[in-house]
Amino acid sequence: MNRNTTYALFGVTFALVASSMVGSNLLSTQSYGLVAQDTTPSSDGMKITGHVTTIATDADGHIKAYRQSDNLVVDVGKNCVTRLLFGGGIGTGRGLSVGTNDCVGGLNAPWTVIAVGNRTAAPTIAGTDHLLASEPNGTNNGLNRQLSTSLSWTNSTGAGGTSSSTVIQTTFGPISGLRAAGTQVTESGLFNSTTIAASGMFAHQAITSLALNNGDSITIKWTINVG
Repeated sequence: MNRNTTYALFGVTFALVASSMVGSNLLSTQSYGLVAQDTTPSSDGMKITGHVTTIATDADGHIKAYRQSDNLVVDVGKNCVTRLLFGGGIGTGRGLSVGTNDCVGGLNAPWTVIAVGNRTAAPTIAGTDHLLASEPNGTNNGLNRQLSTSLSWTNSTGAGGTSSSTVIQTTFGPISGLRAAGTQVTESGLFNSTTIAASGMFAHQAITSLALNNGDSITIKWTINVG
């Protein structure tokens, strides 16, 4: 084989290798570009959380007990928020049937009604809750459901993760007509109606047992943060 033939074969080989490399790099570049465009949109991290503060006072206004803990926003509350934001019929909502977590009804009122439970032992709190374990409704002793007497909220600034905050508060009492041994308050819930059969629960929390006597009062404050 002469020198010219050798140079010609070498040129053809180099051209094929270069073409292969360019094509491979082009495919890699295109593939990389597609991957970059197929990313999952980032989330703003919006969450709904809350806190419950309970203060019990005697007939003279002296503090008997102080309780605070984070609450649980239940499934029905989350689903009702979704329905309020994006619409949907009552088939997407929740009733009072046990074992479901849908949000039903007209959703014509905000969750500004506070209820307390007087079960002997603190109940177990679960996301599927839609009622209190034991509610002293209709007993006329000062522990019936009440619409909040104080409602305030602050705007989210969007800086540093600052969230919007709503404070819902009411006072039960002075308590009257209790049995001689007193009664226990062991839970609280946030609802959108003073009527049990027509309400939906937003949040629920157990309270370390508070023993109340005639003349006592309890103030419950729910703080709900969005963001």
